[in-house]
Amino acid sequence: AWERTWNESDVKQKWEAAGEENEKYWKGEHYNRPTADKSRAMVDNAIFEGLETYLPQVTRRNPEPMVVLAVGEEQSKESQDFAHALQLELGEIADEIKLRLKLKGAARHWSVRLLGAVKLGWDLDNDRPAVKVLRPTRLILDPEATVDEDGYTGERIGEHRKLPAWKLVAIIEKHDKDSAANVA
Repeated sequence: AWERTWNESDVKQKWEAAGEENEKYWKGEHYNRPTADKSRAMVDNAIFEGLETYLPQVTRRNPEPMVVLAVGEEQSKESQDFAHALQLELGEIADEIKLRLKLKGAARHWSVRLLGAVKLGWDLDNDRPAVKVLRPTRLILDPEATVDEDGYTGERIGEHRKLPAWKLVAIIEKHDKDSAANVA
């Protein structure tokens, strides 16, 4: 029902139309128009030029992590040393997970498709934070939502994902084994 509400909303239809038109301009396909269409002037691709000039400037360095002790926290030398070490480790992780490139991709989606989304998580294999850029067209949003300085106000947000049947079976079997072990 949530997906149907999103797919049938005027908000999605207008957003997709604007995003597709912007993407055509970004790709340089804005010249491929019927000669009878006089609504758009034949102009240089300012979106591509501006965006691809802007992105390298804002992503030339990874964002610096900032670790500070909480108000009221004991300001001992050991605590400050730990905060500094954690800050350095987070900087190294940002380099390893290529955070700059991911932020550049999200900013490009935001500029062209009018929505940039990043999914934050935890990489269990490497025991560190994980960041994944999502294509905006794969999202299921709340058509009544807004985004302001406090973030997304919608009741729901989802992502279309595919999972092979063998993985689903493995997850179910693992869950059944865990459940059986907990009962015993």
